[in-house]
Amino acid sequence: MRILVTGGKGFLGRVLIQKLQLEGYTTISVSSEQCDLSQANAVQYLPTDAPDYVFHLAGKTGILSSWEHPEMFYRANVDTTRTVLEYCRQNKTPLHYVSSYIYGNQGAQPISEEAPVQPNNPYAHSKWIAEEMCRFYVRFFSMSITISRPFNIYGPSQPAHFFIPRMIQQLRTQDRLQANNLNSKRDYVFVEDVADSLIAIMRKGKTGDCYNIGSGTCFSCREVIELLQSLLGRHQPIFSEDQTWHEEILHAQANRDKISKELGWHPQHSLHDGLIKCL
Repeated sequence: MRILVTGGKGFLGRVLIQKLQLEGYTTISVSSEQCDLSQANAVQYLPTDAPDYVFHLAGKTGILSSWEHPEMFYRANVDTTRTVLEYCRQNKTPLHYVSSYIYGNQGAQPISEEAPVQPNNPYAHSKWIAEEMCRFYVRFFSMSITISRPFNIYGPSQPAHFFIPRMIQQLRTQDRLQANNLNSKRDYVFVEDVADSLIAIMRKGKTGDCYNIGSGTCFSCREVIELLQSLLGRHQPIFSEDQTWHEEILHAQANRDKISKELGWHPQHSLHDGLIKCL
């Protein structure tokens, strides 16, 4: 099989491509350095020799920055998905779309795929619109499309502005740590496990279905910092104003029963094991 990965040079894309190649697949990568998939005529820049499958990872991430430049996120996440959908429709190619956490602040935990969708920032909203486009193409163009919703992905080489790499950098270089809300809880899932889950969805996922990708456990920011301190043998004081930013998610824990029961995927890394690889 020849597999196209959009966003193949990104944090998750690089790991996914490595996993696919190790399993014998031929991969083709398209990144923003090669072409802007949000442009109206961008289909022409995708391979003329159609692949057997497409993973659509290309897009823009960042919650706080999406409030500052929402138009950039709608263009990067909605318009690029329109291009990829049209490419797959024209070539009758199955597609997997990697969405994001779009549930907003939920009361009941853990959160299943049936929970109400409540995107509460432009980034999440742009991902939800792209999901809706995928569902429309499944229904009206009879396309084979699956969707995943990863929770908090982390791992080696993650961009420095994300929470875990930012804390590691502070622990190594500063005498004290600065964090925002230490009490917010997240479901952290290791990037290699996410790549494995995407391959499982490609092989056995049901067309039109959506799958949560998470560890099924959650940790507060304080707990993550304390674990990092223990692993590095450094115990700087932590300073935090415990302020929440606009519409911050306070608690997010994935219910991963669906992907585990239907596809047999289970994360292989605990938070402890994953952080060791990050160090």
